[in-house]
Amino acid sequence: MEENKNKAKDLNVDWEKVISKLLSRKKFLLKGAAVSAVLAVIIALCSKREYVVTASLAPETQTSSLSSMVSSVTSMLGMNGAMGLNDEDALNLFTYPDLVISTPFLLELLETPVNDKDGKAYPSYEQYVKSQNDGIVRKIIGWPGKLIQKIKGKPKELAGAGGEGEKKSYYILTRKKSDRLDALRDIIKLDIDRETGVTALSFSDQDPVVCAIMCDAICNQLKDYVTRYRVVKAEEDFAYYDSMTVAAEAHYKKVQERYADFVDKNQGNTRQRVDIEKDRLQDDVTLAEQVYANVVHQRELARAKIQERKPAFVFIEPSVAPQLPKTSKAKTAILWFVLGMVVCSSWVIFENRIASALRKGKSLIRRN
Repeated sequence: MEENKNKAKDLNVDWEKVISKLLSRKKFLLKGAAVSAVLAVIIALCSKREYVVTASLAPETQTSSLSSMVSSVTSMLGMNGAMGLNDEDALNLFTYPDLVISTPFLLELLETPVNDKDGKAYPSYEQYVKSQNDGIVRKIIGWPGKLIQKIKGKPKELAGAGGEGEKKSYYILTRKKSDRLDALRDIIKLDIDRETGVTALSFSDQDPVVCAIMCDAICNQLKDYVTRYRVVKAEEDFAYYDSMTVAAEAHYKKVQERYADFVDKNQGNTRQRVDIEKDRLQDDVTLAEQVYANVVHQRELARAKIQERKPAFVFIEPSVAPQLPKTSKAKTAILWFVLGMVVCSSWVIFENRIASALRKGKSLIRRN
């Protein structure tokens, strides 16, 4: 009980004493307020306004009528396994957050043409980022690092993509390019509602028009990536069956011509050898016709599967350029001013305790 009473006494604050202590240091607090106000205004003016655009879209989740028809037909023909209709997609709805911040996706996104609110056009978002002023505060903070880099010399940087052909297995990025990709990862947010499947995507930037353009570009690029992934195997199957159809048609015509030539040359010939050869050629024509018809049928199924595999995305809320920033400069200035006054007031209230702690620290250092 006594311990609890002592703790309660320690927690009780003598507000009259605190206020009188603050009033006794009015000059110090006024100077602190002036300094805090100046710093708050400078920070607010140097800080960039941030606009946020949010778009929401819903991917297709229900099986279409064409998909049901293709599945039923291929099931009747016993080709479900061959056509791959029962396979699970590796790139599903819950991999979208990782996809939009992947290196290939962001590198392609950097090439998006944009224009700002003043109508100035940029060939790519990367050029737009390069043209933006970093601000006085960042330049002041960053000059020691730049000075050290100049003394040491710039390191050799590699750039490009590894691998052969169009498919890149690895990427070698410059430091600036890597920093831009990291900056993009910080301003792209994608959330998925696990119950409804609705995907909410947000993008932030200091220009509202650029913000809306980039948010829309991410949505469209996401659709293209998913569509390309889902139809690439179906397109490969269609190309394979199409080439087989051409070969089967050529073979069918060749066998037909051979049969027709043999019949024309042996009209009126009643020998048994001629009849046997005629029957054999007729069988070759029938077999070639069956093969050709089967391959054509499989080609048409593959063509239908391309359309069936294309996902449908519905825009619930499109990208709209915001009228107001997420945070205003006035709020930023007020926040920094209040923070400065809290620091000054805390120094006045706990000045004696801080001074005694510093003395104890110095005495300990001297003893050691």
